[in-house]
Amino acid sequence: MFKANTIIIAGNTTYTEGQVVSGLSSIDEEWMKNAGLISEVPAKTEKSSKASKKEEKSDE
Repeated sequence: MFKANTIIIAGNTTYTEGQVVSGLSSIDEEWMKNAGLISEVPAKTEKSSKASKKEEKSDE
């Protein structure tokens, strides 16, 4: 998962700073990372599912 560090136009899509950039080829990902246009962001985890299960049990 990649986050835009600046405005990026890829095909017909425009990404602003902070948006998640998707659909890039591996070559585009590589040169954009090297140029500092995008940065890799770890994928979100499912920590919230444990919290929601606890809330469901307490509601019963």
